[in-house]
Amino acid sequence: MQVRDDVRVEHVYARALVDEGRNEEALRVEKRVLTACRPMAFGQEGAPGCDATLLASAMRRTDILGELVASGVEDAQAQPEASLVAYQNATREARVCLQ
Repeated sequence: MQVRDDVRVEHVYARALVDEGRNEEALRVEKRVLTACRPMAFGQEGAPGCDATLLASAMRRTDILGELVASGVEDAQAQPEASLVAYQNATREARVCLQ
């Protein structure tokens, strides 16, 4: 296996792309990580290097990046207000109270 094929390296690479203002490309990379690790969510074995922490992080980052890209934010540092709105939309929680 080459280093570039390691899901952990891909996850870090996606973060570097975000830091460089390349959200759309980062989303594509993070989706590959998510695809490789998603079987773990169903009790199956993921790709080598996948663990619960990586899966959770990839899921969260994919949601946030998806919202940023859908909002037209390629560089979060260049568009802080739009980035905040996209982040809040991606991380919004809903709570239900059953009585």
